[in-house]
Amino acid sequence: MGLIKKYLKSVLSIITPLFRRILLGFIKITKKKLPVSEKWLDDKSFKEYQGFAKVNENISYSVSYREVPKINAKHKYVGAQFEPKTKRVYAIPNDASSFMKITEDNLDFIGDLGDNLFKWTGGCLYNGCLYAFPRTSNSMLCLNLETNNISFPFSYNYKTEHHYGGVCTSEGVVYQPPRRSNHILVTNLNTGEIRHINLVPDFLKMDLRYCGSLIHPNGYIYFFPENGYVIKLDPKNDQWCFIGGYCRSYAFDAKVGIDGNIYAFSAYGKGLMKVDVISEKVEMLYPERHFGVCGTKVGVNGRLYVIPGDGEIVYEFDVTNGKLSEIHNCNDSMKAKFAGGVTLKDGQILGMPADANRIIAINCDKAVTIPDEIYDYFCGFY
Repeated sequence: MGLIKKYLKSVLSIITPLFRRILLGFIKITKKKLPVSEKWLDDKSFKEYQGFAKVNENISYSVSYREVPKINAKHKYVGAQFEPKTKRVYAIPNDASSFMKITEDNLDFIGDLGDNLFKWTGGCLYNGCLYAFPRTSNSMLCLNLETNNISFPFSYNYKTEHHYGGVCTSEGVVYQPPRRSNHILVTNLNTGEIRHINLVPDFLKMDLRYCGSLIHPNGYIYFFPENGYVIKLDPKNDQWCFIGGYCRSYAFDAKVGIDGNIYAFSAYGKGLMKVDVISEKVEMLYPERHFGVCGTKVGVNGRLYVIPGDGEIVYEFDVTNGKLSEIHNCNDSMKAKFAGGVTLKDGQILGMPADANRIIAINCDKAVTIPDEIYDYFCGFY
């Protein structure tokens, strides 16, 4: 019996991914495509983003570190948000029991949130509050930035890890891709309305695993798979479709390059994902290379920089010519060292400590200020 069970398990391990791929491919073919928009290419903010990067193209970056107190948690923080008015950074508690508030001179810890694993991942700022997106938690976490009051305004009903990261629109609607579920989770921060956008029928009992999200200036939201198809969603009507080819992106964070396309370094797959939003081609650049990256950020020079997770190298990527450079070696083989982070208004990039006991800082060599009108290209939700 033992050999039979082992054989059946081996067969299922082959058939299940194949069935999943065939089914998702069928959905991709039969589902109506969303229109391709090119109007955003002439938008003032996009032109200003390109112009700002051009003016600062000679700026270079270097790396430093800032130690943090040892915290009794495994993957402490994943993602962060920067509040420009107070110049404070808030790290999102993943396994940690508190928010970490980072200023130039101090590190403060806010709240007592328990020590469960993978509670929240990524978040957003909205109406004076920081919201942390639920991952295994059945509550949205809210920190009032003026009073430091913590609340749990929205509740869910899941039994395990269910969604990963997400985005928040300017209207205060949060969209989270599935982690071990079959739907996009939508939470309206204004009204408390919670709804699901199903991606596969419930009766199939098929869980999907996505990890990264991005709002593009063309108005669409994109979600990036571990293994699968990129999702393109219209938040105006909740219509969606799959685009591109089947890929193993493992892209936890993505940014819009100065060419208007989407880029994201892979964490556990190989390559650098590129999504051409006009042709809707999805490809992995440098497909032979394992980057081990838990965050893709954009510098004031228009080039992309990475937050190293399992990897040890801080890379720089120029979207205009495809040049990949190594600017720093962490010389640290620790897994999941850093995860997510922020780009400050002065162009400095901070990576949050996951397993590491330090913050990684990627610093530009010239004082700049990112204009408010284009700051959305630099900040994000992870």
